[in-house]
Amino acid sequence: MTPIAKDEEAAAAFEVGGRMMPGAAADVPANRYHVVVTQLGPFSWEWELYRDGEPLPVRLRDGSYKSARTTEVAGRVALREFLEALDREQNV
Repeated sequence: MTPIAKDEEAAAAFEVGGRMMPGAAADVPANRYHVVVTQLGPFSWEWELYRDGEPLPVRLRDGSYKSARTTEVAGRVALREFLEALDREQNV
């Protein structure tokens, strides 16, 4: 499995369905957390969340998407949700 795409701007903002969606935790550097998209087979892709160039200690990933773009969008949504939950936990 070779990563073919990285998204280092997902923490700032991203496009879903033609609309720009705000990212979460604006104080988190965009290059600290990102989505890595990997092609598993001819029509099979997965995303995984990385921090500081490494997979998270508790790996967050999902697969079996049919295109790189769909996989990237799903990974960005997961990253946003993860950062929002992290922000909520740190502000308790």
